[in-house]
Amino acid sequence: MGATLVQSVHQSPRITLKEVLSIGSIEDDLLFQWTGVTTDPEGNIYLTDLKDCSIKKFDKSGLLLKKEGKKGQGPGEFDSPVLIKYQLDKVYVSQIYKSGILVFDKNLKYIFTIPLTFPVSDFEVRNDDEILVNMLFPQNGNNSSSILVLDAHSVIRKEIPYDKRDSKRFDMNSIKFASDQNQNIILIYNWKDRVMKMSKTGKLLFDKKLLNISKPLMEKTTYGEIPRDIIYKAVQVDTKGNIYILGGHRSKNVSRDIYILSKEGKLIDILTLPEASHMIYIDRDDCLYSRSNEGVTLKKYKIQYE
Repeated sequence: MGATLVQSVHQSPRITLKEVLSIGSIEDDLLFQWTGVTTDPEGNIYLTDLKDCSIKKFDKSGLLLKKEGKKGQGPGEFDSPVLIKYQLDKVYVSQIYKSGILVFDKNLKYIFTIPLTFPVSDFEVRNDDEILVNMLFPQNGNNSSSILVLDAHSVIRKEIPYDKRDSKRFDMNSIKFASDQNQNIILIYNWKDRVMKMSKTGKLLFDKKLLNISKPLMEKTTYGEIPRDIIYKAVQVDTKGNIYILGGHRSKNVSRDIYILSKEGKLIDILTLPEASHMIYIDRDDCLYSRSNEGVTLKKYKIQYE
């Protein structure tokens, strides 16, 4: 495999990506359409495969170790697996428009489901009894947009509000989020040009735009006005505290530009992926994962700092 080097847009690049692994291709059936990725401390890679209705485990060299799941509604079965997170020898999986989070051991044996009354747009597991979730749709009577902190039994311990909700329009407060090593929370809005960082108690640390978009482009549908373009798609944090944000349809290179901010929120670099991606993920060794071949291939890059 010839290594691909993803260069910075700056003349004197601060950060580059060097390809170190590729899993799946159009010539094999390892992946049909992967949607989510996570890793464990040993470097094993876990994927959700949307079209295959399964989760898959690979070793750090890309060898398939285990595949689990099939289409269905039973325990450990999937209709639309999407987000996947690893924490403390457990693998957590959510589904598109489905309530609840499925929990597996590190060998992909189904253990139980965390019951929820709503589907999630994003979630993060900090330990066995602390899960951060953001609701995909607002619940009745809730006038603010919040990240909920739940225990393993889905009891809400606290709410971390980040915006007021406008009930007259499409939910413009849809977000993705990630935490740094100090449990500060970085939020990106899917439909707005807005990036925020909050402390674990909810104190605002910064709130800024990256693209100077004053308002989103809207289009009329039978369901009312909805935003036409995704502004930001994913957010991750490296071990140095730098923030990586994958841009969407309004970036210069659609779904390829990665904006890199310092922990204080200063833009320090922009990288451009070789192909459009729906998400990015950064592991414990500062390797970045992205999409290729329309989801048939997973690319792994080593982040190199100058």
